[in-house]
Amino acid sequence: MNEATPDAARGLEDSLQYLKGVGPYWAGLLSRLGLETNEDALFFVPARHEDRRHLASFDALTEGSAQSCSGTVARVNPPPRGNPRVPLSVTLRDATGYLTAVWFNQPYLTDKFEKARERKQTVFLFGRMARFRNGPLQMQQPDHEIVDDRDDETIHTGRLVPIYPLTEGLPQRWLRSLLWRVVDEQAAKVPESLPEALRRRHRLSALPDAVRAIHFPQTEEELAAARRRLVFDDFFLFELGLAIRRHREGRQRGITMAPAGELVARLRQAMPFMLTRAQERVWEEIRRDLAVPHPMNRVLQGDVGSGKTVVAALAILTAVEAGYQA
Repeated sequence: MNEATPDAARGLEDSLQYLKGVGPYWAGLLSRLGLETNEDALFFVPARHEDRRHLASFDALTEGSAQSCSGTVARVNPPPRGNPRVPLSVTLRDATGYLTAVWFNQPYLTDKFEKARERKQTVFLFGRMARFRNGPLQMQQPDHEIVDDRDDETIHTGRLVPIYPLTEGLPQRWLRSLLWRVVDEQAAKVPESLPEALRRRHRLSALPDAVRAIHFPQTEEELAAARRRLVFDDFFLFELGLAIRRHREGRQRGITMAPAGELVARLRQAMPFMLTRAQERVWEEIRRDLAVPHPMNRVLQGDVGSGKTVVAALAILTAVEAGYQA
């Protein structure tokens, strides 16, 4: 990624507003997405990734589908001043021929492509080939990226490109560029939350590596490993929270319900069927929970018709026989 910048000295808890190029206006838009700090941005997971790695030659581009390609600028035709209906037209060349790309309402790109032509820089494009007013095929409004060397790492083209959730007024390209900077400068600072032995046992990526790869992976395998690590963390923290809650509730005083079980016995004798082994096991667990002087925290789960109601009825009769309302 990029070399170190002054922003790299900032910490995970620092506000995004003070990053170069952000400021109060863009910070307000970011806050609508819950993005206030560098840490918020690092864990703002893309909705999906778009595979823009395959570069088609100009003679292989087809109408209708989104495709990636690259070439050098041969000619730049800026729109006439005061006529926004005419698009900026840029002609590019590769080893197989020429391609025209057009951008509407973006005359400010003219100087950018003129400099790319003068410097013989490589231009990467991603977009759909279409015909404008029954004219020749063109790539219309493509995502573009200009690099000095074809081997330079790209952000918007030529890779697995992250597509982020947006809010009104926040462009995808601007947000992706910002997150590239934040990931580059801050991902390595994310503290590891799991012991190394646990990560080895479950073959999990290091958290800083997973954060980097969930945004800008090099391969599908790297992306899958990053997702697996972050999903593991979500479930691990959820289960840990439940365990802490159970521990705290287990220390609280509750009501002991341990009657002789006459009402339960009468119901079971009246039933025209026997409980299944699963029902017996679950009922025994609930009966033990009711008999101890601590609150019970349990969810009874099963498919429709699996017998949840009769197990609940046994618990209700236990409470009633113990002298409580149920």
